[in-house]
Amino acid sequence: MDEVITATISEKGQFVIPKPIREKMKLKKGDHVLVAYENGKLLIEKSTQTKKRLKDDFSDLLAASSQTLGFWDNEVDEVWNNV
Repeated sequence: MDEVITATISEKGQFVIPKPIREKMKLKKGDHVLVAYENGKLLIEKSTQTKKRLKDDFSDLLAASSQTLGFWDNEVDEVWNNV
C-alpha cells in the first residue's frame, strides 16, 4: 500500500480525498471517479483509468466483432431485409 491517510465523514456522508492522494492520482476539480464497494472495502478510481482498462480488457472482443460485421454486410444477406 503506497499511502494511508484517514478522512472524516461529514454529516452528508462526504469526505475529502487527501491532497497527497489526489496528487498521486492526478485528480483535479471536475474529474469523474468510479466508486465501488466489495467485501467491506471501498475502491475509488479515476474514471479515465477504468475506461482505458476496460477498452484494453475487451480489445480482442472489439476486434472480433468488427470482423464479424463484415459477414452481415453483404449482398446475400439483403434477402432478409424484406422479410
